[in-house]
Amino acid sequence: MPISLATLKGMLDRPAHAYRPVVQTFVDLDVERLSGDLGLEKRGRVRGGDDQPQSTATNFDPIEAEIVELIGAAQKTAFDELENQLAGFRQRLIDLDFEARFAGIKDVAAGGLADLKAELQIGLDDLHGVRRDLTEAEAYQTEFRKANRLSRPSNITSPLGTMVKVLVLLLLMVGEFVANGYFLARGNELGLIGGVVQAVVFAVLNVGVAVYIALHWLPFLSHRNFFAKIWGLIGLGSFVVWSAALNLSLAHYREVEGQLLGNAGNEVMARLAERPFILDDFQSWILFGLGVFFSLIALLDGYSLRDSYPRYQRIADNVRQARARYADMRRNRIEDLMEVRNDYQQTITDLRADLSKRRTEHEAIVANRARQMSQFTEHQNQLEKAANVLLSRYRDANTAARKTPAPPHFGKPYELPRIAVRLDRETEWNSAELQEAIKQAQADLEKVMAALGAQFDQTLERYRELDRLAPEA
Repeated sequence: MPISLATLKGMLDRPAHAYRPVVQTFVDLDVERLSGDLGLEKRGRVRGGDDQPQSTATNFDPIEAEIVELIGAAQKTAFDELENQLAGFRQRLIDLDFEARFAGIKDVAAGGLADLKAELQIGLDDLHGVRRDLTEAEAYQTEFRKANRLSRPSNITSPLGTMVKVLVLLLLMVGEFVANGYFLARGNELGLIGGVVQAVVFAVLNVGVAVYIALHWLPFLSHRNFFAKIWGLIGLGSFVVWSAALNLSLAHYREVEGQLLGNAGNEVMARLAERPFILDDFQSWILFGLGVFFSLIALLDGYSLRDSYPRYQRIADNVRQARARYADMRRNRIEDLMEVRNDYQQTITDLRADLSKRRTEHEAIVANRARQMSQFTEHQNQLEKAANVLLSRYRDANTAARKTPAPPHFGKPYELPRIAVRLDRETEWNSAELQEAIKQAQADLEKVMAALGAQFDQTLERYRELDRLAPEA
């Protein structure tokens, strides 16, 4: 390998400083390298051959002074690094900000209870009106049942059951459309389509009127009042007359080649007056029977949509709706309370964990700071040893080359003046005091947690008391 290339590689492999590469804050000086860089042995022999320094010298000669100055510079660099480290430790201790955490605990203690009480009052204000509506609805239902001597609950129809019944009515309507359209298509100029168009009106009148009578007239049959029963009988009779008359009219209409125009209407009225129950075509009787059948099914299905006693279903539905509104609102208010309580409990848990974490970090910072100071002390000792090694190499080479005795101070070890380190402990927590303060803070958090739980239970009890309140309370 060329000498120049070897020299370059040696420069690349050589550290850019006179410290041994170790993983620590204050690295030891590389005495061997410094000795070689300073040429101590060679310079010692040269100056010793000239009997320099003189035997009577009491101060360091230039070479010794250079060694001492180098050691002092290394000491100053290490001290500056220590100062930076201590400043960083102090800032980290300040950033722990225990005072703010302790103040936060007091805020949680005061704010948590206040927020729960505020949420309670809001919930009570909202629930009071809804609970009063429920109480009034229940009282009205009780009076209604008492006045009508009803001991049974009202009919309860599930959404699915109601949907099925409505679907049956729709199917009846469709069946009526199709049947009427088919039987009326024979004499209609528009055929099946014309028959269906005519059947729409008849189907609505047949099924629709049956449902109306079932909902608003038939329930009076079960009324406690005698005259109300008569009204229900009138409704039932009206249904029979209407259904028979409508479907007979439809059957006769078919036989006179039912047309929307012309004299078909007059002919039907004449046949009803003269021979209402005489039909010439058997299919007309089928049309009549289907119409009556659809009408009767619609009547029964519509009757089952509501409770059989007049107004009872509507009153009971009002009570159920008021009860559902009250239950939903109370459930929502309890969930709001639980959310507030859980938020504070989570905050308290986080505060406790944060305090423990910060105490551990405080102890680690203090321990690391003490370790850094100890390492600086050891580093000063190492610098003193390095200085004596370097001085010895120079002095030994100097003494060996001298013709006169060496100065007396050559035989004395060098003592490095120590730099005293001062810590600024102002506003800094003492470990014992901090541990006691954190212990007290965590005890306060336990009290806050218990107080929040007790307040939550009291709040729930206040909500339960609403069920015992009078409407005017």
